[in-house]
Amino acid sequence: PRSTFGLLGALERFPLSCSKLRENIIYALGCLREEKAVPLLTAILEKADEVPAEPRADQDCLRSLVEQKIEAIWALGKIGPASFPAIPALARYAGHPSMAIRTYLAWTLGEIGRAQKEKLGGLDADVVIALLQLLKTKNRQVFEETVSALRQISLPEFVHSLYLYHASAVSLQGFLPAQRGLYELSE
Repeated sequence: PRSTFGLLGALERFPLSCSKLRENIIYALGCLREEKAVPLLTAILEKADEVPAEPRADQDCLRSLVEQKIEAIWALGKIGPASFPAIPALARYAGHPSMAIRTYLAWTLGEIGRAQKEKLGGLDADVVIALLQLLKTKNRQVFEETVSALRQISLPEFVHSLYLYHASAVSLQGFLPAQRGLYELSE
């Protein structure tokens, strides 16, 4: 935890194009559950996916921010209740083209939603709306993580009452019920 001041400063100093370095800093801040990182992580989510390339010969400097955004989404989920202000920024990623972002987003919304429900006794509508939008994704990993997130925020009965018209795109027979708690869906 003594390193958080240095990590936060480094995240502000290094340019967005130094993706690998920034990803590792974001990961460390998430592992430390550093609440002071929430505004910086939210700012990353509000940037465009691509940044103008800076003239550098360094291989670690890339133009895409997608990997940084994945780490930022994950870190916000690890941080927990302090991430409540980031919910609107997170919810905007439910329709993102990257399946990796959607998968991490589902997990994060489950974590933040559970923490919000425990701490405040209620749930932000953006969490539920984003999870429902993710539930429509025709990708097994995203679907599984979304159902798991809905279970974490205690909405399994709600999930069972949904008509999943696109469920044939996701093989329900392939789910591992014991690992995911999807016994009813796999049946």
